Amino acid sequence: MAFMKNSRQSGTDTTPKPQIVNDFSLLKFKLIRLIHSAEAKCICHTDIMAHAFSPLSGALHQQNSSMVQRMPFALSDMQKIILPLVSGFLAALFFHDATLALLHTARLIDPGGFSTEPFAPFELPTFIANAIWSALWAIPMTWLLRIAPERPAPWIPAFVFGGVVLTAASVFIIDPLRGIWPSGNMLPKLFVGFAANAMWGWGMLVFMRAFTAVEHDED
Repeated sequence: MAFMKNSRQSGTDTTPKPQIVNDFSLLKFKLIRLIHSAEAKCICHTDIMAHAFSPLSGALHQQNSSMVQRMPFALSDMQKIILPLVSGFLAALFFHDATLALLHTARLIDPGGFSTEPFAPFELPTFIANAIWSALWAIPMTWLLRIAPERPAPWIPAFVFGGVVLTAASVFIIDPLRGIWPSGNMLPKLFVGFAANAMWGWGMLVFMRAFTAVEHDED
């Protein structure tokens, strides 16, 4: 009992005092104000940086938009060169030389298609040299006939262009450069050249229309 009395008399009071509570509340309030102030400063700095860099971002966006708008025109210009080259090369193999092979099978001509004889002065196989030559002619044919997916296919002009232009260029330009001059009866040679080259014109248009139709569908 004496111990209990002494403890009551000399013991400390465990209840929190009002001063400590007030100090803790004040510290908490200052901490909350500091946090809100830091958040406000971050938002302010973010707005300032966004406002400062907005002209740059707008310029970049405008530049990207202009590049996207110009890209189809650059691709179409590239297609006007690459697609005719590929179409003319394939048409020489599958239409021009195939026509010569059919005429040879029908015993109308002696030499057949896909000749592997060396083509002077490049020493390439004849059918490869003819395919390269035809591929080069496909570019002006595409420009002159204005071959495009949105236009009707010029089948008859392509037939005439291949039969007349390529035959005349082969007989009167390429052959003389190789030392082969026109002589004697030229009608059989001109007839065979017209038939094979006219089929090349059709074949070139077939491949060109197929390639441009694929590109148009993908766009």
